Amino acid sequence: ARMSKILRISVKKEYFEQIKLGLKKEEYREIKPYWDKRLNKDYDEIWIMLGYPSSQEKEKILKFKWKGYTKKIITHKEFGNIPIEVYAIKLGE
Repeated sequence: ARMSKILRISVKKEYFEQIKLGLKKEEYREIKPYWDKRLNKDYDEIWIMLGYPSSQEKEKILKFKWKGYTKKIITHKEFGNIPIEVYAIKLGE
């Protein structure tokens, strides 16, 4: 069997906790060539990581099936509180 293709994204503790509790269903990334390239692949899973954990630190990794992403305009403190178009990466079961 082929290896699973996994998109790994590191997030801050605040967002990790919200995702873990099921309060945050999407992870946002600015639309830039770097993310264009990373998101346009055929993933199996997306792993949301608290910082940069070792593979032993399982409590710091949340795993989801890859459900793709959409583009959205949001206003968020991480992007300077002005409306910005972002990739909204879906975090679903």
